[in-house]
Amino acid sequence: MSVAAGVLVYYKNSVLLAKRVETWEGEKVPFGGYWSIFAGSIEANESPIDCAKRELEEEAQIIGKNFQYITTLHREFTQLHIYSLELKRQETPVINAEHTDFAWFDISTIDSNPSPMDENLKNCIKNFKKLCNN
Repeated sequence: MSVAAGVLVYYKNSVLLAKRVETWEGEKVPFGGYWSIFAGSIEANESPIDCAKRELEEEAQIIGKNFQYITTLHREFTQLHIYSLELKRQETPVINAEHTDFAWFDISTIDSNPSPMDENLKNCIKNFKKLCNN
C-alpha cells in the first residue's frame, strides 16, 4: 500500500488546487489530469505532516505554519493524509512540472467546478468547509 500526504490550502471561502500532469517520467500518474491538492508520497522515515509540508513547498513554493490535520482518505491501494493550511491572502503559487495549471476555487461551488476531480477529495473539501463554519 502506498501512503501519501497533502495540503488543502485555503483563504476565506476559496481553495487552491492544481491540475496534475497525466504522465510523469513515462509513467501514467494516478488521477492524472485531475484537479487536486498539493500532495505526494511519504518518503522513508518521514511523518505525514512533514511530507505534506515538503510537497507543498516543492510543488507550489508555499511555506506555511499552523498545519491542521483534517482526515485520511482510504482507497484500495493507497491512503492520503490531508492537512489544511489557511493563508492570509490568495497567493500565487509557483507550480512545478508535476502540474499543468492552478486556480483558486470557491468552496461553495466545488460540486460543479473544477472538473475532473476525485469525488472523495471533493467531499473532503465540502466537509472541511462545514467544519470551518461551525
